[in-house]
Amino acid sequence: MSAPHSDDQSPANPFWLNAVQTLTACNMLAILVPCVAALFNPNDLQMYLGFLLFLTPFSAPFVWVFWKLSAWPDARTIKRGLAIAASWAFLVLIPSVLLAWDTADDRYSRRTTANAAIISTIQAALILASIKTYLSMKRDRSDVRLLMPPLAVALLVLTCLMTLVIRYGGVRY
Repeated sequence: MSAPHSDDQSPANPFWLNAVQTLTACNMLAILVPCVAALFNPNDLQMYLGFLLFLTPFSAPFVWVFWKLSAWPDARTIKRGLAIAASWAFLVLIPSVLLAWDTADDRYSRRTTANAAIISTIQAALILASIKTYLSMKRDRSDVRLLMPPLAVALLVLTCLMTLVIRYGGVRY
């Protein structure tokens, strides 16, 4: 299979591009596997149903990134995928770190803490791999138009979610 690029090479470092693809696949699995496993355990179903309904929409951008980076993408598609991966990883990182921190001292929620810690670790690695992949590419002045909208959407969604949690979740500061 021949790449559509003139020099038959990806515009990004292949190692880091594969790392981003692998981490997006791990991300989807880390979010969805505990929820699917809970479907087979009636005791866990109620606990993970809210988790499933909350995090399943967050895995959709990662499916898109994995799908788009699986073919021989051009530089613009790679940069757009990296921006979406990094911004949504940041969006998932904050609540998962807060969940891990909140449940860390409760001995009855060790599995929840472990799941949140695994998801947090994957998000941090995905952010770093996305940044490293972008830095391995040739940069252009028009990159800001590709990179800023996904980050702005992720920050807007994160702000709305945190506002709802603080307002209705009983979090006191």
